[in-house]
Amino acid sequence: MVENAAYIGNALGALRASMQDPIVAIDLEWRPEFGRRFTPVAMVQLASSRVAVLIRTCRMSYKLPAVLKDVLKDPSSSLVGVGWAGSDEGKMQSTFGVGCKDFG
Repeated sequence: MVENAAYIGNALGALRASMQDPIVAIDLEWRPEFGRRFTPVAMVQLASSRVAVLIRTCRMSYKLPAVLKDVLKDPSSSLVGVGWAGSDEGKMQSTFGVGCKDFG
């Protein structure tokens, strides 16, 4: 689990080193929304078949560190998210301004 952007590079390096194939699972978490109240993405979860990295963006001013954006945009891996088109894609775009169109 990463709560400080200074340590995200090491965590993502461990994720990449663990990869036996080019697949990275992605999932997002946020507080429930009641009414029209917007709640940003609080956690980005990335996983290979061996390592999971939990990135608490709520502890990073709800921003995606540049090194994380680079991983998401890397064309050598494929991001897989279950039900991504449902709410995750929209939440990713509304919180961080990036989504599938930006992924590698």
